[in-house]
Amino acid sequence: MKTVIQLGEPLPFVSSSEWGGKGKNLLELGEFFNVPSGIVLNVDAYHAFVQESNLADRIKEVTDVLKGQEAEEKVKELFLQGKHPDNLAQEILQSVSSAGLSFPLAVRSSGVDEDGCRNSFAGQHETILGVANENEIEEAIRLCYASLYSARAIEYRKSRGLAEPSGIALVVQTMINPDVAGVAYSASPTDLGYVLIEATYGLGTSVVDGKGVDSFRASSGRDRDIVSKINKHKKEKRVWSNWYKQIVTKAVKKRLWDQPCLNEKQINEIADLAIEVEKFFSVNYPNARKPQDIEWAYSGSSLYLLQSRPITGMDIHTPDFELPDLSKIIGDSYNVGKKGEYEGPVVIIESVDSQGTHFQVKGGENIRELNEKFKDGYVLVTPETNPTLDSYLTNCKAIVTTECGIMSHAGATAREKDIIFIGCVESSDNRNLIDILDNGEEVVVAGNKSKGIIGYR
Repeated sequence: MKTVIQLGEPLPFVSSSEWGGKGKNLLELGEFFNVPSGIVLNVDAYHAFVQESNLADRIKEVTDVLKGQEAEEKVKELFLQGKHPDNLAQEILQSVSSAGLSFPLAVRSSGVDEDGCRNSFAGQHETILGVANENEIEEAIRLCYASLYSARAIEYRKSRGLAEPSGIALVVQTMINPDVAGVAYSASPTDLGYVLIEATYGLGTSVVDGKGVDSFRASSGRDRDIVSKINKHKKEKRVWSNWYKQIVTKAVKKRLWDQPCLNEKQINEIADLAIEVEKFFSVNYPNARKPQDIEWAYSGSSLYLLQSRPITGMDIHTPDFELPDLSKIIGDSYNVGKKGEYEGPVVIIESVDSQGTHFQVKGGENIRELNEKFKDGYVLVTPETNPTLDSYLTNCKAIVTTECGIMSHAGATAREKDIIFIGCVESSDNRNLIDILDNGEEVVVAGNKSKGIIGYR
């Protein structure tokens, strides 16, 4: 069996146990869709790296003694000192050349148990963007390998009852530097009749990371109805800078703040792509749909498919829900991840830093203490969430976000925790929900297949 395969090669069969969830899907898609050129390294390449570098026993020594962030840093040091066998290292570089990849590259982790119907591993393993030359490829690979043992990935595994990591595959691709990018669901998690699209200027990482996005709800039938929600907070975009040789944050022109970043033709093209990809993966499921979560990007007039995975935590099989009659609704959105109702106190995150690693709780309170104080449950109101925050939210029963949507890390977290999620919420009086509410205040959150609300009983 090959250790490295080029995207687009005709393949009779590939499995996630060999090529990881992301790698398997891209290998299957690359033959039929406009996927950026790339290669996939299977799990054997990881094991060859570990064996060549004598890492297995050294990793165990570290993880037996240290935990959390300390263990992560020590394990990362070990991987950064390691290497592939010389013949494999040369094969990787030759494959990059023969596949016609052009710099900068994206090196993406592909875990054997990620991107599935139950476990997305959203944001848990490393992705390295902007790999500028051959010398940086090996370091990017080392960092992705090491992320298998990151504190957040280990905690995620424990919370999901998953076995210890057995290995990881990698995807190396030409990095698209898009004008507009984002994520689309071939079906709403609560309604099979609609395609959902979230989009932003620049790199689509902003969508997953929870920055301001435009969201579009398009009926999947031939006569397509489109409902748009334009986010006026998309004031910045992430792009690759050839000058600085790194990803930079640039200002979006003010005249574009309140304009949709996709036109009707593009919305229809993305919706058609999402539906076609779902059909592609549903060919062996004639009596049931297999809705897909796709990443896409526009560079000029070209639409690229960057990834596809089953949508985690679909809620279409539960009965629809009648929204409660509240005395006052303070915010609403059609960006709903789960049907149902929850009433309880709120915990408010005021901001999450640009790197997604630190967050500020309203009033300077401690998130761990609030999580324990409201042990019977609470509603988290926040612009976004991040992988670091996940481990603190053990008693959270609903998430309401003011900036990010259902396709963000916050949305994935909510679906995996099987709790109510309402994204891209606008307040009824044009004020920010975070300013309106205080920690501990009692609210009601409810959602059905077409709308979500937050308000007072």
